[in-house]
Amino acid sequence: MPRQRPNDEYYTASQVKAILGIKNSTLYNYVYKGVLQRVIPYGMRQGMYLRDEVDELARQRKIYFSATQPEAVAESEETGAKFMIATLEDMDGVHELAARLFPRTIGAELRRAWLAKNPQGNYVVKKDNRVVAYFYLQPLAHDLLISYLFGGLWGWDITADDIETFEPGKSVECMLGGIGSDPELNEATRSNCVMILLRGVMRDMERLGSEGIIIPKVYAYSNTPEGIAMCMHLGMKQFAPPQGKRFTFEMNTETSRSSIVRGYQRGLIRWRKEHQVGQ
Repeated sequence: MPRQRPNDEYYTASQVKAILGIKNSTLYNYVYKGVLQRVIPYGMRQGMYLRDEVDELARQRKIYFSATQPEAVAESEETGAKFMIATLEDMDGVHELAARLFPRTIGAELRRAWLAKNPQGNYVVKKDNRVVAYFYLQPLAHDLLISYLFGGLWGWDITADDIETFEPGKSVECMLGGIGSDPELNEATRSNCVMILLRGVMRDMERLGSEGIIIPKVYAYSNTPEGIAMCMHLGMKQFAPPQGKRFTFEMNTETSRSSIVRGYQRGLIRWRKEHQVGQ
């Protein structure tokens, strides 16, 4: 009996692998981590994959991989968007965007207090003088970071006193505190803004490394398919077994082969040579 063909709502496993350019092992990993759902539609025997989820994942992969290429979109009149180091005045815009992306988020005043304590590692992309994308690293003591990672501590519980500072020669771990982009932008513009954001972050990470800012590890967590996929695209590795839908990730910035930290690695090597500092 011939195999039934999927309807317009689904892709077969072979189609998914072709669209995403992945192997069986990666597809299984996506399913395990909840990035993609494997379903068996009524009347069919073969597992299928929701077309909308696969198309969104393909869009994300294109953004993250394109951001590392020389020909990737840059700040220009074409996009009308510009990467910036975040300022205190930007925190209202970051809060407004985060509030549209998440059911509960950190207020602008607390964000300003964090930024005043450690002005580096916070980034935005602005278009028409409005924050349309953001990314920030949150330096914390290890015990607080682990509590935050596993849900014992929430972002709004963290005070300015809890924030560590970036200083030459000082080692401090970071949480990838957040990354977001404006859902009201059309798909092409939103993708370009995220590419601009990531390329800007990579450039500034190289600057941080060249100034001797030592960030041995970056951690993150997510319980959404989009967030989990983002961590995987950034080259982060699973940190601990999942707790329900909550997945935790880590990246060793000095040994990772992820494109996002290559510039940081180069910068830190230069700083250590200039200051004759061993690892």
